[in-house]
Amino acid sequence: MSKRYLMPHDTESAKQAMKSFSELAYAVAYKEKFQAAVKLLYGSDFVITEDLSKRMQFACIICNREMNSENAMQEHYRSGPHQKNRDKRNRESGGASAAIDAYKYSKDSLQFRLLTSQTNPIGLQMVEEYRNDRNNSYYKCFLCGAHGKLSDMYNHIINKAHTEKYIKNYCSYY
Repeated sequence: MSKRYLMPHDTESAKQAMKSFSELAYAVAYKEKFQAAVKLLYGSDFVITEDLSKRMQFACIICNREMNSENAMQEHYRSGPHQKNRDKRNRESGGASAAIDAYKYSKDSLQFRLLTSQTNPIGLQMVEEYRNDRNNSYYKCFLCGAHGKLSDMYNHIINKAHTEKYIKNYCSYY
């Protein structure tokens, strides 16, 4: 049996499998192999589907979005909207997932504080963290221009003005 037919079993073999996606996108016989690779690399957020021409593509089940290349899927996976939708789904599924995810972060991080709070903040993708040579965190909100230490940024993010500005700039009403 050729290496092409082996199912991915770890991240390295999954990365190897994904290298051949573009050349095998019409070979639906490989669908199961690519689905296994995607699950190993990106979790359960994506599934392999087929478009009308029977070409395989990636579908984000969280955002209901389809992509035809691994690069597009990677960009979407790291995007603010995807992370926001993923966090929202976790909170809506009982909050246990969010609380468990919180413990992946340091207890003195903004992520930990937000995931363990009772708020549902939006616009988190607009905030960047900086660390100085003493490993102290400093945050900047590119939406509002606010900046400061952990407690300052936490209060800013849950603030009405930040929320309204995000909604005004990034949410469209139909």
